[in-house]
Amino acid sequence: MPEDVQDKNDIIVINTRDAHFADGFQKGYLDFVQSYQGTSISDEEIHTFIAANIYDVRRQNRYNSGYVLGWVYGLFQDYRPIEVVKKVEALILEA
Repeated sequence: MPEDVQDKNDIIVINTRDAHFADGFQKGYLDFVQSYQGTSISDEEIHTFIAANIYDVRRQNRYNSGYVLGWVYGLFQDYRPIEVVKKVEALILEA
């Protein structure tokens, strides 16, 4: 298989009935990349982001869902191990 062809099993397809979800997903992903990529992030920041954006009354619910999912996708896009650090112990989660 040529290197530039991706195995179809590596692709996640999200079928959407309108542009709101897709637009939100793209914006959420871009916001994550511009604001957080390559940095550390606290659980409080993640919680605050999700809580503030999932029910943002300024936008449609479908946009909000896509936005949060796009942001979370940005967080996990490289399938890097995640280190969740507690005061005493560390837990490594691998994708």
